[in-house]
Parts: sequence; C-alpha cells; structure tokens
Amino acid sequence: MAIDIGDKVLFEIRATDFMKEIIITKDDIEKIVRALVKLDDKIESITNKLNEIDTENKTEIKKIPLLESQNKSLSNDKQRLEGEKEELSENLRNEKSQNDQLKSDNKALTQQIDNLKGVNTELNSQNEALTSKLTDEKRKKEELSENLRSEKSQNDQLKSDKIGLTQQIDNLKGENRDLNSKNQDLNSKLTDEKRKNDKLNKDINTDLFNLYKQLPADFRQNFSYIKADTQMKFIITSGDKTTLINLYEHIKNEAKNNKDISQLSEFFDELFEIQRDIYGLERIEASSEFDESNHTDLGGKSRGKIEKTIFKGFKDGKKPYKSVVKIGE
Repeated sequence: MAIDIGDKVLFEIRATDFMKEIIITKDDIEKIVRALVKLDDKIESITNKLNEIDTENKTEIKKIPLLESQNKSLSNDKQRLEGEKEELSENLRNEKSQNDQLKSDNKALTQQIDNLKGVNTELNSQNEALTSKLTDEKRKKEELSENLRSEKSQNDQLKSDKIGLTQQIDNLKGENRDLNSKNQDLNSKLTDEKRKNDKLNKDINTDLFNLYKQLPADFRQNFSYIKADTQMKFIITSGDKTTLINLYEHIKNEAKNNKDISQLSEFFDELFEIQRDIYGLERIEASSEFDESNHTDLGGKSRGKIEKTIFKGFKDGKKPYKSVVKIGE
C-alpha cells in the first residue's frame, strides 16, 4: 500500500512489512504539511475567482432595469407620436369636410344673389310702370323697395359670413400646417436622438467592451495590456497598436498549444476592424497555397497545401504578423 500527495509517494507499506516497524520521518511530515498548504492556496484562489464572477454578474443585472426603462420610454414616445399623427389625420378629414360644405354654401349663396338680381330688375321695371299710380301703389312700391333693401342687407350679411368662414378655413389650414411641422420636428428629433445614441455606442466601443467582458477571466486577469476598470480605460488601452500586436502573439501561442481560441479570435477581429484605418493595417487573406512570408504551420512544415486557416494574421506596413495555418498530410 502506498500513501501519496499530489504526484509524490511519501512512503509505501508492503504486505510483507506488517511484521516490521513502520517509521515516519520528520521530512515526511513536512511534506504532508507543505502539500496541505498548497491545497489551501488553491482553494483560496478558486474562491476569489468565484467571487469575481459573482460581482460581475451582479453588475450586469443592475443594468437591466435601466435598459428596460429606456426601452419603455422609447415605446411611449412612439405610441404618443402615433396618437398625434392619427389626431392630425382626423383634423385634416374634418377640415376637408368643412371645406366641401362651404363650397356648397357658396354655390347656394351665388344662386340667391342671381335670383335677387333678377328680382331687383323686375322691381325696377315695375317701379317705372307704377310711377303714375296712386299713393297706395307708391306705398306698395316703397314696401317692395324696403323688402329689396332688406334682401340686400341679408345678402351683405351672407357675404360677410362667407368671409368669416373663409378666414376660419385659412386659420385651420395654418394650424394644420403648424401641427404637421411640429410632427415632422418630433420625428426628426427622434431620428436624430437614435442616430446620436447609435453613434455614441460606436464611438465608445460599447459592443467591443461587452465582448471583452465575456472573455475568460484568466485571460482578462493576466493580459495586462488592456485595462478595463472603466470603459474609458478600456477605450484608451485597447486602442493602442501595441495591444493588438501582443494580443496577436498571445492567440498565436494559444493556437500552437492546441487551445480553444474562438472567443479570443472573435475579439481580435473586432479590435482589428477598429484599428485598421487608424494605423493603416491590412489583413492577410486566407489562401490554399502556403507562403512562408505570410503563414506559419502548426506542425512546423514549410511547404504544402493549406488544409485550414486557424488564425488570420495581418500586416503593419511591410511587417507581417503571420497567419496560423494547418498544412494537410
């Protein structure tokens, strides 16, 4: 029977030794103590990492109510604008209906005026014929004249009412134009705010920052070129070309050690797109032919057909940072 800690055997007891005296030395005891201390250190390290993950999760959860509030506010603005738009449409239909009614009234008034003109002509003719008649006839004539004046007064009143109605229509049209203008302004402001929000997120690399926070904790802890205590520190440190180059070297080494680089590679691709135009960088495109100046093989081969591109490299001016590939058998 053997007793071991880790990969080291402290002492061994054979069946044939039961009859012998078993001696555990002071050195054996010290080894056991050191092994237990190392075990405590590992437990403490794992506990710290679990606490870090729990803190990050709580931080992300706190952001959820703010995002839900922003989304609800935008939905309320949209619903309110749609209600205002429907109200404007209803006002426009009412205005059109009133306009049609006024046209009809105007046509009727015009007909009445024509009729009154005919009556006026007829009365003038009768007046000339009845000039020689008796006072009673004159009285009748005067009565008719008074009626004519009354009709004319009514006609003038109708004309005045028409002018007032026309002015009301013009006022309604002006109000309608103002409402349309306000609606357009609101839509324009909403579009501008959305565009500003999208531009702000892009300018401060929010998506890249969120992608970085999803990377393995051990990488974020050990890769010292990126500081992510705040988003501003992240923007500054991740925007340095030295960071991109060292990230490339790290991923290349991980690939050569057959480790999963999918998350790191995705983050690298996004970071490269941001730095591409700033530093004039160029990506090395995938190829089926191995080129020693642009490619490095996982197995150390120097020629052959490329079976798979593991990680795409890039060029900084004339200096290449080679793509990691796998050459077929």
